[in-house]
Amino acid sequence: MIKQYPDYKNSEIPWIVKIPSHWEVTKSKYLIKKIQTGSTPSTNKSEYFDGNISWFTPGDFRDQKELVKSSRTVSELALRNNEVRLHSKGTVLLVGIGATLGKVAILRERATFNQQITGIETNNLIDEEYYYYWLLINRETIMEIANYTTLPIINNQFIRGFLSIVPPIEEQRIIVSYLNKNILEINTLLEDKEKLIELLEEKRQAIITEAVTKGINPDVKMKDSGVDWIGEIPEHWDISRIKYQSEINVEVLSEKTNPDLELNYIDIASVNSLGGIDNIETYLFKNAPSRARRVVRDGDTIVSTVRTYLRAITWIESPKSNLVCSTGFAVLRPIRKSIHPKYLSYLMRSTYFIDEIVRRSTGVSYPAITASEIGLLECLLPPMNEQRDIVEKLEQQFDHIDNVVVAIKKQIEKLKEYRQSLIYEAVTGKIDVRDYI
Repeated sequence: MIKQYPDYKNSEIPWIVKIPSHWEVTKSKYLIKKIQTGSTPSTNKSEYFDGNISWFTPGDFRDQKELVKSSRTVSELALRNNEVRLHSKGTVLLVGIGATLGKVAILRERATFNQQITGIETNNLIDEEYYYYWLLINRETIMEIANYTTLPIINNQFIRGFLSIVPPIEEQRIIVSYLNKNILEINTLLEDKEKLIELLEEKRQAIITEAVTKGINPDVKMKDSGVDWIGEIPEHWDISRIKYQSEINVEVLSEKTNPDLELNYIDIASVNSLGGIDNIETYLFKNAPSRARRVVRDGDTIVSTVRTYLRAITWIESPKSNLVCSTGFAVLRPIRKSIHPKYLSYLMRSTYFIDEIVRRSTGVSYPAITASEIGLLECLLPPMNEQRDIVEKLEQQFDHIDNVVVAIKKQIEKLKEYRQSLIYEAVTGKIDVRDYI
């Protein structure tokens, strides 16, 4: 068991209380060599972008300590024209506005970043990695005491005045070494568990595709479907088209709708690639986005027709009242006499159909397909009793997969809590790690 320090004193920081007696507390301004907010080049000049200089935005901050590769880049011209500034390797980056406020990481190359991020270069009184860990454990505190207006926001003055615990520099480096070693082990476990979830989801997708295109009887006779992208199907199955088995986009809200009608709205970004709905937003009709118009009912399947690479396809069951989705979806309402609603949903979520929708989409940065083109897709039709059996079999298999995924996610949460607790205890001196390096 890791021991505590022999002596403690009051820290004068309300959320920390006590620290080792030989540690100090000071404002961050005495630990900072340079602090600077980032910038965004003029968006009217395409020549400022897509260069060879990393340009980080809050979207690049995930769960990693070091920022190495940015999702967007800027050019040397933007740098020469002072549209952006280059910051040193080892700069601590702190997101200062918006939903990701308080997220922190360290630059591991010379790079630039946008105006939502503040770059902090520490002086020789504090190790940059120790300061990173200090800010990391204080994210919630930073958010609570930040200046809330329409958006949570922190500025450079706030950062300079933010109190920091400062052990002797050599002790800081020992703490950093201890944390780096232990967190690497925790992160490796987390990666293994997240990879296992990915494998289970891939298995789920493979099970769906096999069931809705080959059936659940391994001994059934097969025939050529006549469709290149589908291949062989069971001999007794029929082939139709989606438009003959479902109505498409049959209900749309009128512009004369009561402006005070409360809508529950599904956007493209609300549907994940696994067929789940992550978020439903609520609006009054008068305040709703203009694309919040397609009416959705129980048993419908909604299929993204824009940014089709996102694979946003989901089944609607027991929906909230006044549920609508974006006009960026095609709403398929199955003709129940010939096709089981959930079988249709699984069919649309199978790999063959998703890949074909993506293949038929046009446009590079914003690939799209029309609802009419989706209607032209071939629809595989087992007998209705077999459709029901397929759905029942899939749901039985998915119950097991879901239970395993839930258990793994609980393990992931516990590991993350342990990681955060370990950082907190080491950085605040609750444990003495000097003998464990």
